[in-house]
Formats: sequence, C-alpha cells, structure tokens
Amino acid sequence: MKLGIISDIHEDIENLKNAFNVLERNSCDEIICLGDIVGFCIHYNEYSHIRNAKECLKLIKQNCKYVIAGNHDHYAARKIPEYRGGFHFPENWYDISIDERKLLSSGKVWLYDDELSSNLEQDDIEYINTLPEFLKLEINGIRCMFSHFVFPDITGSLTSFPKNIKDLSSHFDFMKNAECLIGFFGHVHTKGMMLGFEKNKQIIPILQDSFNFYSFGFNKLKNKSQCIALPAVTLTERKSGVTVFDVKDFSITTIKLK
Repeated sequence: MKLGIISDIHEDIENLKNAFNVLERNSCDEIICLGDIVGFCIHYNEYSHIRNAKECLKLIKQNCKYVIAGNHDHYAARKIPEYRGGFHFPENWYDISIDERKLLSSGKVWLYDDELSSNLEQDDIEYINTLPEFLKLEINGIRCMFSHFVFPDITGSLTSFPKNIKDLSSHFDFMKNAECLIGFFGHVHTKGMMLGFEKNKQIIPILQDSFNFYSFGFNKLKNKSQCIALPAVTLTERKSGVTVFDVKDFSITTIKLK
C-alpha cells in the first residue's frame, strides 16, 4: 500500500497538477490532502499567474480520497476552528474589524490581513465547511493521524510554533489518546521532511528542540511513536514537494517538484 500525501497547495494549480502526476508515476493507491488548498498572500504576488482556487478544489475533490482543512481554508470559509489552541474566538470573529481582531488576538492568531481574495463560489465554501480538522486512519495495521498542524493548534490558526519538548509532547499525547503510532502534518513548508519521535515517554529533541531535518529523498522509518512534517506543494522561495508513504516497507519518500 502506497499513500500519496500533499499539503499546502495555496491555489497553485500548476504545481498541483504536477504533484498528482508525480504521485501517479509512483503508483500511489490513495492520496490524502493535509489542507491549505486555498489562501494566497500578497507577498507571493509574483506567483499570482499560477493561482486558481476553484480549479485546485476541483482537482482535490477528483483525486484525493481524504481531505483535511487548514488554517487558510478556514479563513476562506469564514469558519472558526474547533481546536483553537487555547484562544477564544468570538462567534462574530469574521464580522468585526481587523483593528478589533488585532486588539483581541495580541498577535497570537493569524489575521490574514495580507490575504488576496479567492475565486470561490458558494459550493466551494460548502465543501470546505465539510472538511474535518484531522483524521485517524488504520493503514495495513498501522494507525496514523493526519492533520494540518500539531495539537492543540491542529489547524495552524495560531502564530506560534513548537519550540520545546513540552510543546511537542502535547501532540504526542493527542496521538496516543487516538492510539496512533505516526502523525503526519504540513503547514511549515519544510524542504524535505522534519521528524520528531518519542522514547520512554519523553520527546527526544534532535534539531530545533523538536525535529530532525531530512532533505528530499528516501528514508526508512523506525517502529516507534513519531510525528512528521511534510513539504508544501505551492511554489514559493522554498523548495516544494510531495510525499509517498510506503506502508509495506515502512518508508517515507519526499519528492521535489520541479
């Protein structure tokens, strides 16, 4: 069983088509999308000629068996996340002014004040609203968790990132409660993959107090509790890519998109 995993498309229709072609050539049985299908920031305006939110959603629906919503998807649908990382979103969050949101958030929440509008219609919004914030799947006997980011901010709606053992341990506790051995997530647009693992009930920090970095290519996984950050599909100043999880030989291959 080979599972293709994509994340963080951000309306990049050209790289999304390329991603599906790469996963097809690698004989993936199913494809899962980890969110941020839509959403495009003005500081990436040089890539605006390749953005098409509606077409990206169409391709995702046609090619992905499982789809998760990311923070930009929530914003596009004006949907308040269920998992909020401890921040209280007022029910009228999207109706109040940007200045009011800045005051309430104190820099803790993405405000998307640099987000460009997308060409979405009502049916697209309705589809995004049906998407879960995380999934638990058993694949050939291996229980896996898929999310856009890590608990307690699994949608990536907050501006903070894991910085220490305690931050990452919350996600491992979330995985253990769900009886999942591996957790996959996107959001960070990593070049290759970043991996953190748990041993003797403690997170072993290798790089940046949480993760070990691996460049694009093949990596054999260890049979222990671990969470893995995967590359983005969208074209930016960072290298983009897709992921193939081969369940049979318990390996991850991250493939750079040209």
